[in-house]
Amino acid sequence: MDKPKFDIEKIPALREMWRESCKDKGYGLSSVLWIPYVEDGEDTGYDGGSNGHIRSRHFIKPRELKETTINTGYRQVKLRIKGKYKNMLVQRIIYQCFNGDLTDEDVIDHWDDCKTNNIPDNLRKEDHYTNNPDNKKKRIAGMSKLEVLKKKSELREKRLEQEYGDPAPF
Repeated sequence: MDKPKFDIEKIPALREMWRESCKDKGYGLSSVLWIPYVEDGEDTGYDGGSNGHIRSRHFIKPRELKETTINTGYRQVKLRIKGKYKNMLVQRIIYQCFNGDLTDEDVIDHWDDCKTNNIPDNLRKEDHYTNNPDNKKKRIAGMSKLEVLKKKSELREKRLEQEYGDPAPF
């Protein structure tokens, strides 16, 4: 059975729609936006979700893929692309779906330092030098300590809301 094709020209519009919906209503369990994962200009049949998970469109009804945690604490999935299986980090797929292409040298950093929180707002592209824990002060250059703590707190609240449905009562 042929996998469903997606018009990759629509992806920038989907990204913009996602950004606007985040401003309006934030995250919720019912508001997951799925954007196709494109590799080498071709639709792979997989989608990255605004909930930080990956799903496959290779079945009659799309379904989320099982993620495994590797020894470094990051999440990975096994994808079949062009007949070959690849183990890929979930954070890289989600970042590419929502923000564009990455090179092999690019590193994805988690704002809240939680390696399993792969929602798009929590991910940012870094280089190896600034992502190194020894250079953490340089990573947050230009931001006050209070701004960094506020950003981490916001991301934790989003993750908790996503996992448990309601925002924390306190």
